[in-house]
Amino acid sequence: MQCLAACTIVALSIACENKPADTSAAKPDPPTTQPGVLRLTPEELSRIQLELAPVAQGQILSHRQFPATVQANQNELAEVTTLIRGRVVKVHVDVGQDVRKRALLATLHSVDLGMAEGEYLKDKARLEEAERSYGRAKELYDNKSGESGGTPTPRGRHEDRASGSA
Repeated sequence: MQCLAACTIVALSIACENKPADTSAAKPDPPTTQPGVLRLTPEELSRIQLELAPVAQGQILSHRQFPATVQANQNELAEVTTLIRGRVVKVHVDVGQDVRKRALLATLHSVDLGMAEGEYLKDKARLEEAERSYGRAKELYDNKSGESGGTPTPRGRHEDRASGSA
């Protein structure tokens, strides 16, 4: 089927050439042929490049070589490094894509970062607890000093503001 299609294309391309018809020599009638069979004269064969091959199923490969040297543009190249060790989980940009400052380039999975984040969250919880304890202690201190009218001494005794006695 492929050979038939190729022969038909070749025959049409030969028939479509813009050459004046040669009326001086009459061509003999071609011999009767079977339907689907194309016969070319030696003159027609000399004008075309035709390669005959048995019909087989496969891929059409055209191999071309282009000698070249490919290098990155050093003016457009930037090295990106991280401050922590880790494994790249997902890349959010493509090679050659323009990016802006602070744009997310990649997602990293890092054990070190996970440990540091855990320590941060623990310290944050401790700080919040300490601030609550300080607030309660300050409130208790303010309430006690307001009720007795005195200020606590370093030994824990209250001095009377009005009388000045202990």
